[in-house]
Amino acid sequence: MIIDNPYVDVTPFENGTGFPIVNYSELFLQEDEKIIFATPAQTFLDKEKILGYTGKSGGVSFRVSKGVSVRTGQTASQAIRGNVRDSNYGDLIVTNKRVVFTGKDDRFEYMFPKLTAIKMLDSNSFVIQSGKSSKNIYCDEVNAKYAYGFINFIAKETNSGSNVLEKISHLETTASLSKENIKTTVLGYEPPKHPTETIPEKKPSKTKGCLIALLKGTFGIVVLLTIIGFFINRSEDKTNAGSEKHSVKAEATLSDTDLLSLEGHPRIYDSFEEAKSFYEKYDHNKIKLFESGYQYTSIESNLKNFSDDKTLMYMISDASSDRYISWIVLNFYSDEFQNNMNLDKCVEYVFNYLPDDFLKYYKQDSCYQYGSDKVQIYVSSFRLNEDGIEAYNAKSIPYPYYYSFRVRHLLSEDKWDIHTDLSAYGGQDLDWIQKYSEPWDLDLTPFHSN
Repeated sequence: MIIDNPYVDVTPFENGTGFPIVNYSELFLQEDEKIIFATPAQTFLDKEKILGYTGKSGGVSFRVSKGVSVRTGQTASQAIRGNVRDSNYGDLIVTNKRVVFTGKDDRFEYMFPKLTAIKMLDSNSFVIQSGKSSKNIYCDEVNAKYAYGFINFIAKETNSGSNVLEKISHLETTASLSKENIKTTVLGYEPPKHPTETIPEKKPSKTKGCLIALLKGTFGIVVLLTIIGFFINRSEDKTNAGSEKHSVKAEATLSDTDLLSLEGHPRIYDSFEEAKSFYEKYDHNKIKLFESGYQYTSIESNLKNFSDDKTLMYMISDASSDRYISWIVLNFYSDEFQNNMNLDKCVEYVFNYLPDDFLKYYKQDSCYQYGSDKVQIYVSSFRLNEDGIEAYNAKSIPYPYYYSFRVRHLLSEDKWDIHTDLSAYGGQDLDWIQKYSEPWDLDLTPFHSN
């Protein structure tokens, strides 16, 4: 099992010989307290909110003062409601005594003796309750299973009166002797089974005598030639299969431009699983598909410079059960793009990865630019238009209410990258945009035909 977590090494646990090795220094431990597991996570709360309105309005608008207009004779419109997730990012830490979440806008500490419930909500999230207080936790799918499993294990041991650290020490020292897998004991996983192969007793073939007799008969030569031809064809098939395999490997030598321009390549809001299948035949590390944004943000947070990232493209799945590609990152950092990239080309790449009908369902919300002497950033944000809201209500499109993309130019290195996002106005509020940015005159006309 592969786990992407900057705080733990799960190799001993995966091998069934010990608990994860944790390196987390941001929590002040109590006496006789040990961190069992830690992971990037988020607390969240889903609320129903009005996403927009549908219905046509009539009447006339009168401007009564700067920035204020009054419309007369307007018709009623229908509110579009949907679930919006408010998330707070941070770290979840599980010790032998407590469960702690530390984040910028949310934090909690639940002691195990007072823990009253824990339940998985889906493959990425679970709820934890202490008395009347409860929290929804979301993290990468594998980390969610680990976190839930360890919390559940420690809660049961604590409630039974066991000393958790002594229990862990016992498991680590006896697991190999008793052939008891630690993963099975703690998380309830099925240990891998390796059934012993039994070679069936070789029995005389009933057809052997018949074949010999046939070969001795009138058609013996014909049958023999047929058999020889069969094995020749088998040999040719293997040779052709080898050639195809060689051809696939040869595709791994494609340039960065070729990799981004593959015919029929996946786009945003295509199936994540189909995208994985599409790219798995290319033997390279330039394109990575992640099931969670945490996998990408943990990489980004460890970079000294943005351009140190050697990955050409990231495709990240959303958190829904349908598993779409919700956003992408394109890094034009390699020498191939040096002095051969500009803003117009970046925008063209963006629309090569947006759905063909993107501008059919979206209207531009804001378009602005800002920066410093080291970096210049261009943002274009969108929201669903009337057709988009209608299709959204009919559940004929999976597109979110807001979408945006950001083009960043690292001026000192003359390197570019692209990030797409689901935030309104590209992650900035309107006051900030008016105060600290300048308009970006982006012409979308060439892309309306896509």
